[in-house]
Order: sequence, then structure tokens, then C-alpha cells
Amino acid sequence: MVASAAKGFSYLVGLQLFSRIITFALNTLLARGLGPQWYAIANVHLYVIGSTALFLAKEGLRRAGQRIYPGGAGAALRHGINVAWFSVPTTALVAALAGIYFADMSRSSGVQEIMGPDEWAWAVWAVCAAAVVEACAEPGWLYAQANMHLPERIVAEGGALTMRAGATVWLALHLRQGARAFGAAQLVYACTFAALLYGLLRRRCPRGLSELLPRASADGRWAPPPAEVALARQVCWQAAQKYILTEGERLILLALAPLVQQADPNPNPNPNPNPNPNPNPNPNPNPHPHPHPHPHPIPNPNSNQAGRLRARGQPRLPRGAPAAAAARGDRLRRLLAPRRRTARRAQPAARRARRAQPLRPAARRRHLRRPLPLLRPRVLVAARPPRLRR
Repeated sequence: MVASAAKGFSYLVGLQLFSRIITFALNTLLARGLGPQWYAIANVHLYVIGSTALFLAKEGLRRAGQRIYPGGAGAALRHGINVAWFSVPTTALVAALAGIYFADMSRSSGVQEIMGPDEWAWAVWAVCAAAVVEACAEPGWLYAQANMHLPERIVAEGGALTMRAGATVWLALHLRQGARAFGAAQLVYACTFAALLYGLLRRRCPRGLSELLPRASADGRWAPPPAEVALARQVCWQAAQKYILTEGERLILLALAPLVQQADPNPNPNPNPNPNPNPNPNPNPNPHPHPHPHPHPIPNPNSNQAGRLRARGQPRLPRGAPAAAAARGDRLRRLLAPRRRTARRAQPAARRARRAQPLRPAARRRHLRRPLPLLRPRVLVAARPPRLRR
């Protein structure tokens, strides 16, 4: 059991990687070969139609079937398969409503600017039909998931993804079929997935594919017990809430944004590649340039001329700022300049002799009370230079 679970997990990881690579390559080819409008048609409009038609089948009834049928045979298999088959009429009803709505929505979303109404309606109804065909594969998906037949399901999904990518590239990029290419590719995906899944599960079912058909119970009832029906109803309500939360942004985007913004949420509104918004080609704003770089003297910041300059947008300096800045510059130069030390031989002999004599007791006390020169803080605000000791 553990070995089969590990094998199934490895298959799932491989399928995720394969699907991401195929999707990325296909989206890149569509964006480069067809443009942003067709990219929005394929990955926003038709994707929303397919997810709307299948949200109850995949998020509601599929989860309910997984809770009803944990695997094996017996009454649980019959109830789970019946719930899975109930997703077909549900998907058909939702797909019909979605097809009517989205086929009429093209008039306000800008789709008719790049295609005709017949082509758009064909693509919409093709995606809805593909959703119904994909819903027919739900009993096989439930049986494979509950009985740990993951390799068969993953092979079917991988083959269907490959066929859809190939059909999209051939029809959209080579034959230039427009929106019909995306609808036909979705139909190819659904039919391939259903055919491969049932074909691979035929060898796994003990009595063949007849076990995956809807059957009635001994008393002639097709519906599962009332408790399971209530569970399915609750899960479908949760699926509807999840659909609103996940697809609400795309629905608003379809209703309000044009096709270019649907493909690129942040398009460049300024097509001019010149970043300079000034239409004047002369970079010098002065209409009468002066040959000298500074034709006028720099005014005093506190004068009337400085006030006129400040009215033009220049910042105002505080009063006395130039003098304070000059004083700080002089003080900084004095602190950073190397000190000139007088040579010992240039000092008079009497001064050297006086410094060599020991201090008297009173002078020693005054000398000890005096703070050390290295510990004396330097006051940078003093504008007067320090006095030299004689």
C-alpha cells in the first residue's frame, strides 16, 4: 500500500511538471504568434466558460463522490458511481446557461472587433460540449482515484494535454482558424481524456466497464441515501462559494476591461518611446542662451532677488545659512589639518629648563584639577580659534 501510494505521488508530481511545461510553451507560442487579443480569448474568455460549466462537477459532485465511495465494491460503489453520473446532466444545464450568457456577452467585451459573431458562438458552444464530454469521464476518474489506479488516470490526462497542445498549435498557428481552433482543441482534449481513461480502466475493473455504469439498488432506487444526498448538496453549495471567490476577478475583467488589458493588466498607455514628455526638441529651456555658463551672479539667499527665485520654485535657505556653513567649513579644515609641531631645538633654553623643573605643590594641585587635554571635549560651535599656551 505504501509503495503504491509513493508511486502514485511520483506520477502526480510528474504530471504537474509536464502540464506546467506544456501550458507555458503553448501560452508563449500563442502570445508571440497571435498577439495579446487572441491570448485573452484563449486563456480568459474560453477558460472562464469551461470552468463555469464544470465547477459543480469537479468541485461539488466529485468531492461528494469521494466521501461516499472510499474504494472497493458493494453498495458504496453503486452510490458513488450514481453521484458521479449525476454530474453529466448538471454540467449540461450549467453549460447551456453559460453558453447563452457568454455568447451574448461578446457584444460588450470587444470580441466582435477581431472575429464575427458566428465564429465566437461556435467556439463558445464547442467549449460547452467539451465540458459535457469531460463530465462523462467523472465515474472513471472517481473509480481510479478511490482504488489507487493513479498511473492510468495520469497517463490519460497527460495524453489529453499533449493532444490539446498539438491541436491548438496546428489549428491556431498553422491553419489560422481563430477562435474555432481553441474550441476544437478543447473538444479534442475532452474526447481523448475520456477514451484513454475508460480504455485503461477496462483491464482494472473485475467485471469490465459495466461496473462504471449507473445502477439502481435492490429496491429500485437510483438516488443514494438521504444522508449522502444532504452531503452532496452541502458540498455543491461550498463549490459555488469557491467559484465566486476564485473566478469573480475574471468575470469582472471580462465585463469591464478590453481585450488588450485582459491579456496584459498593466499595458503602457503612452506608445511614444521617448521618455521626455516635453515636446520642445531644444533641451535648453532658455530661449536666449548665454555663452557663459553662469551669466548672472548668484544672489544672496536673503535678498529680494532670492525671493523672486524662490517664487519660481527654488528652495528657501534659512537666514544666516551661508555664514554658518563657511564657519563650519573653516572649523572642519582646522580640525583635519595636521598640527605643526615646533622643533625642540627651536625652543629657548630657559623655556626648556622651566619645563624640566618639578612643579611646586600649589601648581601641582592646580595641574591635577585641570582636565586632561585628551579628555576635553571639542566644541565645534565655537567660531574663535583656541588660544595657544605660552
